[in-house]
Amino acid sequence: AAELTISSTGAVTVSSGTLTVGSLNIGHGANGDTASTAVGTDALDASVSGSTRNTAIGQSALTALNHATADYNVAVGSYAGQALTSGDRNTSVGDSALGTVDGHNNTAVGQAALNADCVDNNTAVGRNALRFNTTASNNTAVGHQALDQNTTGANNVAVGSLTLDAATTANNN
Repeated sequence: AAELTISSTGAVTVSSGTLTVGSLNIGHGANGDTASTAVGTDALDASVSGSTRNTAIGQSALTALNHATADYNVAVGSYAGQALTSGDRNTSVGDSALGTVDGHNNTAVGQAALNADCVDNNTAVGRNALRFNTTASNNTAVGHQALDQNTTGANNVAVGSLTLDAATTANNN
């Protein structure tokens, strides 16, 4: 059973590593990695010992993260980074941003930005930017639905709302 202690300085410690207030869980994720932070129902709840320095804020943020080398991930927003299991150095901000399972060095900012199982080194800023990106790397999309239909095209840059939104497999644009 979890034990709650309050020190003479007022510090509150929960022996299980997680504090629940109402339906809000606050802690370090599963296995109590003290270098990780989890705030929200089911946030970082599958993490394994060995994965470190992950931050999950929001319902089900980084909920599937479960690989020992899945380090340095940040997810802010409900369901942000929810499918990520083994990727590292990913940043997602926004509801359902970043749908990758094992991608590395990706940045997604905006609702459903980069919301597919992408590979590495992609940047999406804006609602639905790079939304369907699957096996493509090294893409940059800034703007509402910029490159949103891209699935396999690599090394593309799209700036502006709906820029290259119909491109699916084009490279080097």
